[in-house]
Amino acid sequence: MTASSRKILFLTFFCLFLMAAPTIILYSQGYRLSIPPQNGKILVKTGGLFVKATPKQADIYVNGGLSKKTDIFFGSSLIENLMPKKYDIEIRKEGYHSWKKQLEIREKQVTEIKYVTLFPQNPSFAVAAEDVNRFWPSPDGTKIILYSEATDGWSIKLFNVENGLKSQLAEESDISADGAKLESLEWSQDNKKITITAGLHDEQRYYSLSVDRLSPQLIREDNSVLAPEGSVADKLSDNTLFYLDKSGFLFKKDTVAGQIEKINEKPLPIDEKAAHKIWNINGFIFLSDGQNLYVFDGKSQEFQKIFDGLASDLEIAPDGTKIAYFSNSELWVYYLKEKTDEPKKAAGDKLFVVRLSEKIQDSAWISSDYLAFSSGGNVKIAEMDDRDKLNVIDLVKFSGDGRTGSSQNLFWENSKNNFYVLDGTDLYKAEIK
Repeated sequence: MTASSRKILFLTFFCLFLMAAPTIILYSQGYRLSIPPQNGKILVKTGGLFVKATPKQADIYVNGGLSKKTDIFFGSSLIENLMPKKYDIEIRKEGYHSWKKQLEIREKQVTEIKYVTLFPQNPSFAVAAEDVNRFWPSPDGTKIILYSEATDGWSIKLFNVENGLKSQLAEESDISADGAKLESLEWSQDNKKITITAGLHDEQRYYSLSVDRLSPQLIREDNSVLAPEGSVADKLSDNTLFYLDKSGFLFKKDTVAGQIEKINEKPLPIDEKAAHKIWNINGFIFLSDGQNLYVFDGKSQEFQKIFDGLASDLEIAPDGTKIAYFSNSELWVYYLKEKTDEPKKAAGDKLFVVRLSEKIQDSAWISSDYLAFSSGGNVKIAEMDDRDKLNVIDLVKFSGDGRTGSSQNLFWENSKNNFYVLDGTDLYKAEIK
């Protein structure tokens, strides 16, 4: 090869390098050619998708094609170099309900799906306890108070979640031989004591019972924990008594020091015939008149109405940032605190979860991102990610043996992923893996 030929060949490759180098550099930085142009740009920078799912090693499908599998260590995966547009994302694992959502990938950003949980298609439920009419799980989920009714009166037992053992705590005759109604039961925050409100023919009494002792004794509280006569509602929580008077003012009393504080400056309209209820949840005060749900606004020093048609108790999420509540047909979530990751929420935002034709019977948090609820014999689970449509799955249906249509009460025990469902008078348990 002559010197001139070598020179021509060198210059040719040099020119090709000069032309290819910018393309290689742009490609390595995530730029791609967009045909047709997006927003007038032919060259756009790609985005990514980060997925974290339980159980691990789930398949990730993008627009119907298998893209990646989440890893075996963290259950996560990053899919890079996606053109900025909307994609149909599906996460699958054999034997589990799939997760589907359409999400937008933006330039220079990673869209995150960090809280996906896939639930088994056919969980196996077995009877854990019989002759149960109601139950109250402890705050840490390690114990459950079981309430049973019989011809000779009611009784309460302590159920140990760890070993399944039951122990007698108290019965109706311990309060009064003439009969007493168990109106409410509440756990202390340290999981060591329960407080019982009992209604007799002409009075209301409070009792405490230390469940961490070998021989628990039912102790009647003195008058310091009683609300003043004429109160339309009261709530005893540890050493704090809340009570609502007929004028529409809520008061807070320290039962040890005796100090009393008025909560709201503007009174609520009071219907003395209505069944009022008070909640104190992580410093947030809620009040219901049997129909409307109110939350106390510290800035205005008054109660603000947030819901109409309340038919449930309030269930706080494990992370303490939101509560769930429902009417006969609608399930909602109210955010107590700001949520800074996607999907973002401000304190005071409300999330509509579902509307059903059959009556909603109960709800329970599976985690801070998934909420279970029961209706018409079906137990369903809904996610809290409202980007696109919420994923709602049918977990199990209880039927047969005369139980169809009975009330399903729910409880999720987090340490071992045990799901409890009270169907009729049978308490069922399933380990959800």
